[in-house]
Formats: sequence, structure tokens, C-alpha cells
Amino acid sequence: MNQKPSNIIYGVDDLPPFSTLFFLAFQHAVLALVFIVYPLMLVAEVHGTQHEAEGIVTAGFLAVAITSLSVALIRQYANKVVIDKQKEKERIYLRFEP
Repeated sequence: MNQKPSNIIYGVDDLPPFSTLFFLAFQHAVLALVFIVYPLMLVAEVHGTQHEAEGIVTAGFLAVAITSLSVALIRQYANKVVIDKQKEKERIYLRFEP
């Protein structure tokens, strides 16, 4: 199952060229900024203070940073995830193995 379908450009283990990675990083940054602008529009609409706007922007950047780091770390260990399924309790547990 190591072969990728013919309609997929890059597989999971492939490394795209730098130009593609740069464009995707730029796209990610622009998308992150969009989600910072929405809360600012909300603060302006409810006549919030500058202090409240700063707090919301800070929280937004922290949320984007934590999400980006968690996705990167999960991707690093994604190949080492073991799924434990206990049928008697009908729960699925994910365990990371080094």
C-alpha cells in the first residue's frame, strides 16, 4: 500500500519543492490573519475598548500558534500511533510509541 493514487501530486512522505512549501506557508499565514480580523470586527461592532481588542488578538495568535505546533508534532509522530481497541468498553485509545 505504499503506492499513491495517480491523481495525488504529493504523497504523505514526499517533500514538495521549496516554492510550493513557501506558497503553502504564505497561504497558512494569510488564513491565520483572517481569523484574527473576525474577532476585531466583533470588538468594533460591540464598541469594545482597545484593551479588549488587544486581548482578543493575543488569544487569537496563541490559538493559531498552538494549533500549528500541535499539527506539526502530531504529523511527526503520526506514523507511530497505535490504536488500542477495547471491545468490552467500546472505546478507542490512541497511544504514541517512540
